[in-house]
Amino acid sequence: MMTVGEIGVVEPRRGIGRVLLAVRGAQESAEGQAPDAVNVPLWGLNVCAGRWAARDVVTGRRSGAGGAMAAEVVETTGARSWALSGGMRVWAKAGYPVERNAG
Repeated sequence: MMTVGEIGVVEPRRGIGRVLLAVRGAQESAEGQAPDAVNVPLWGLNVCAGRWAARDVVTGRRSGAGGAMAAEVVETTGARSWALSGGMRVWAKAGYPVERNAG
């Protein structure tokens, strides 16, 4: 099993060119996500993870629990990846913007 690192909520904002993946299902996505984050459900990540090969990718979920698993999937494509420490709950608590899905 591969080990990926965690990254604090400040770091994705500093990383120009990083891809922020909101690895969430429909219900979690409706609760909101970081602006410009790409929403991909965990169950579909292995199918599309290759899109971000050779990129820097930060993966985040609601509470951070599944971020590391998602980062491992992304890393198998050659991307450098990190899990967002604490997930979107910590992101929002830190005062970063959250876009809510109107659907």
